[in-house]
Amino acid sequence: MCFSGNSLKKLGKRLRDNTHRPEDISLLDSYRESFDELLLDTTQSIGECLTNAQLAFVTAGRNKRTKSLIRKLRRPDNRGMDLSRISDLVGCRVILKSIKEQEMAIEELSKIFELKDIDDYRQAKNYQSVHLIRKYNKRLIEIQVRNLVQHLWAVESESFGERAKEGIGTPDQMHYLKDLAVACKRIEEGESVSEIDFLDTPFMKDRAPLSGTLQKFYPLFESSSHNRSSDSLNSYVIVYNNKTKKLIQKYVFSENQRGSALEEYKNLNRTLNRDDFECLVLNSNSEKVLEITHPNFF
Repeated sequence: MCFSGNSLKKLGKRLRDNTHRPEDISLLDSYRESFDELLLDTTQSIGECLTNAQLAFVTAGRNKRTKSLIRKLRRPDNRGMDLSRISDLVGCRVILKSIKEQEMAIEELSKIFELKDIDDYRQAKNYQSVHLIRKYNKRLIEIQVRNLVQHLWAVESESFGERAKEGIGTPDQMHYLKDLAVACKRIEEGESVSEIDFLDTPFMKDRAPLSGTLQKFYPLFESSSHNRSSDSLNSYVIVYNNKTKKLIQKYVFSENQRGSALEEYKNLNRTLNRDDFECLVLNSNSEKVLEITHPNFF
């Protein structure tokens, strides 16, 4: 299916203004699917590049969820944005162990991709990451490059909902994420930090992000991060129950079954209540990797 610039602008406007028809969601799915070859190529190229650079890493690709995309179009500061200018319609997440290795990965990836932008959020108050925006044949794809500590903050933020990283949440949630960001930066600087240092911070003791989640990441990373680029990229189609906070369905497709994976993803999206369930299609070389890159779903 061919998508002209004018048709994309009109589709984005209908989605933004909440005047879209049911068939517009199918159009959006088809447009997103047209990025699939670019997504797979980018994920594979990242693996080859970082392996050649002898860096330990994990990476996974994903399609942006429909409701996340619509929410982005409707943000007040995004008025006038059309679908062709959205850089994270599809994207890759790359995670490395340290900030030094993160810097090395950014340097290596900048050599192999034509980049429209490099958005460095590491000096932001809370959210920490570097986004490389790859440009290929007028299309854009976002490559998130994080180290494990930065990823911890993002995972905790996402557990409160997608808007939490924008500073939208309860006062206790914002207090927790602000202090967790401080803790993460101190760890990056080589300090020994624990939840005990933040006794007055909401959620810190009960959620145990530093002694619990972060400490789980390290062995998972060590066991799944080496010599992975030659492995085939499986497709994982998952269904997550937003009410129970549980993964309820998982379908695994081999590399040569990518078309079947996308068809199953579209079928599920047509039948599921999108308010109650999240349906995602992810590509990676193992489920262990997804336990790091997308732990809130696994």
